[in-house]
This record gives sequence, C-alpha cells and structure tokens, in this order.
Amino acid sequence: MTTIIKMMFSVFTMSLKIAWRITKFLCGPMWDSIKSLCKATWEFHKDRKAEKAASADKISTQPVEAASEPKESLNVSDSESLANDVQS
Repeated sequence: MTTIIKMMFSVFTMSLKIAWRITKFLCGPMWDSIKSLCKATWEFHKDRKAEKAASADKISTQPVEAASEPKESLNVSDSESLANDVQS
C-alpha cells in the first residue's frame, strides 16, 4: 500500500515539475516585459508625483491679492454701475 502511494506521489511530483518547466519557458519573455512595464509605470508615477508637489509649492508661494482685500474697499462707482445695470 505504501509503495503505491509513494509511486503516485512521485508521478504527481514529476508531472508538476514538467508543467512548471513548460510554464517557466513559455512565460519567461512575458515576465520580463511585465517587469519592465511595472518599472516604467513606477517611474511615471514618481515623476507625476514630483510635478504635483512642485505645482502645489508654486501655488502656495504665490501671494493671494484678492483674499487680502477687505470687502469694504469696493469702489462706489462699481456699486453704482451695478445698480444702474440692474435697473435697466
């Protein structure tokens, strides 16, 4: 009984080894292309992230003029022209 189990195990192991070698031979070039694709995608992601950080720094360092003006500093002529536009 044990010899039958050992023989079945060795046949199963050998078939798995053969299937693995065939798969490894067929998928080798495909695996290399997948690795290069992942590497290129990672480089693109890092460049894009650096661009976003640079643009965020550029925006944060620009002075904000409209937000610093108080609302009371609107010209009277502007409010009069708006009132004339509404009436016509």
